[in-house]
Amino acid sequence: MEKAKKKKKSSINKNNLIANESQYKSYPVKIKVIKQQGHCGMGHKVGDEWMYNFEPGKPSPPPICEVALHMMFGHFRTLWFGGTFPWPTADGDTCIVACPDAVNPVWFELKRFRDKPIYLHYK
Repeated sequence: MEKAKKKKKSSINKNNLIANESQYKSYPVKIKVIKQQGHCGMGHKVGDEWMYNFEPGKPSPPPICEVALHMMFGHFRTLWFGGTFPWPTADGDTCIVACPDAVNPVWFELKRFRDKPIYLHYK
């Protein structure tokens, strides 16, 4: 007698699923340089901005330092998928992440735009 197969649990946050479960809600995130000391090897300076909305047909953002992007990726994904941080933030939709260059640090502000959700297809 075969054992009944267990249904695999989804790792998708059910709060973000759309009614027909073929779309997933996410949010645009803007990355902005808010402080910089020394000389950034990538040439980033205060005021530089990148808008990540990943909508089909929209151009990709200009290059950003891959090391800095790697450092902020976890924070970015949290904001992108509607999550929250366990520490207090100014408004719940913003966080600050620094690049790992201790001699020439650059601080980035990540801001989520809840009023402009994006619906992604995952099936």
